[in-house]
Amino acid sequence: MAAKKIMKLSPRESQVLLKMKDGLMNKQIAYDLNLSPKTVSTYKQRILQKLKIESEWDLAVYVSKLESMKPKKDKSKWLSF
Repeated sequence: MAAKKIMKLSPRESQVLLKMKDGLMNKQIAYDLNLSPKTVSTYKQRILQKLKIESEWDLAVYVSKLESMKPKKDKSKWLSF
């Protein structure tokens, strides 16, 4: 079920999510993805809405749980867009 929610994200939202998972702040995500910090903030809000998560803290917890649930085989496709 969690994977279905992740699949709702656009490729760019997925990239932002992966950077968030790594603990990066908006400015660093923006720099890495060649975006403005405001655009990163917008993507974060869309991610929260699509995943039906209320806060960035809850999102961090959600992503850490996903990491522990990822399949043993075919790791290359899990959360890599």
